[in-house]
Amino acid sequence: MKKLYLQTGATLSTLDESKFEQELVLQELLEQYPELIPSEEIIGNPSFFLIQREFSVSTGYIDHLFIDQMMVPTIVETKVNNPEIRRKIIGQGYEYLTSLSFELTGKQIVESAKQYWKDRYLSEVQRKLDLKELNVKEIDRNLKKPRLRLIFAADFIPRELRKFVEFINSASRGIDVYAVQLEQFLLDDKKIFSVSCWGPTESVVHDKSVSFGLLSREEFINKINSSQDLTPSEKEIFIQRVNEILDIAEERHLSIGWGTKSFRISYSDNDSAKKMLEFYCNGNSWVIFVPFEERSLALKEIYSQLDSVFDLQKKHLDPKSQFKMGTRNLYALSNERFELLISVLKTI
Repeated sequence: MKKLYLQTGATLSTLDESKFEQELVLQELLEQYPELIPSEEIIGNPSFFLIQREFSVSTGYIDHLFIDQMMVPTIVETKVNNPEIRRKIIGQGYEYLTSLSFELTGKQIVESAKQYWKDRYLSEVQRKLDLKELNVKEIDRNLKKPRLRLIFAADFIPRELRKFVEFINSASRGIDVYAVQLEQFLLDDKKIFSVSCWGPTESVVHDKSVSFGLLSREEFINKINSSQDLTPSEKEIFIQRVNEILDIAEERHLSIGWGTKSFRISYSDNDSAKKMLEFYCNGNSWVIFVPFEERSLALKEIYSQLDSVFDLQKKHLDPKSQFKMGTRNLYALSNERFELLISVLKTI
């Protein structure tokens, strides 16, 4: 259990932990706020789109079935105040993974999502994943590979479960397992949530990233160098600019999420991660819009500056612009436009 301290003047006091009354409370919390799952500590920096809560399979009901932007099915099993978490939940989780892989298809999963979200389905896919639609074929590929994810979420993660998570990640390439400890604390009429995460070790993360097809900086640059579509001078400019962008992002502690063909830069705005830019190994660069109503004044100013870089044609001013806009080749940007892009990154 974590301890949170509150300093008021010269007085330091601990906040009282508020136990979840029942498992349903934690289930509904993750249903409403999947961002509580710390994606920055999970391979691929996934965004989670809920397919359904209490998803039925032959072995029982999966607490939550999510899909991420790489179409990787993710099971989240919740437990609170449960002494069986060390044994029963582990076996249960692997039964559900087996059911997913052998019983379901991408089409069934997408249909379940449509039934759950109804007329909000497409807008929620865009809002959560920055995609226009879920890819049935990619989901099928991940189900059969398998390429799956299992997350245990509980108010307390015992040491035995942490050891299991570390072991199973080192023994399995296609399945990632995480344990997320989620505690809540009271402060007047507010709740504060503390999140801790256990998963693969750093060496295992590297191996699994490769098996997932995720890029690293070195692999991204290798793809540029091996391109048959770019001239030597374009490759040189492209690599130089990629390195400069990544160096600044690391210096500014911006989040860098690697995909199979691109990397994405996000920053923190009002205590939530905002996806801002995405760069592909073929040179395409995109500005990522968050929903209009979620934009702070600072974010609106960022979009205004990026308008001059990527020729957004003031699309950022349209309340309906909630996706990616402004594709431009990073290596083809003028020096003036690239310097403006760098200045934006330096001010975040």
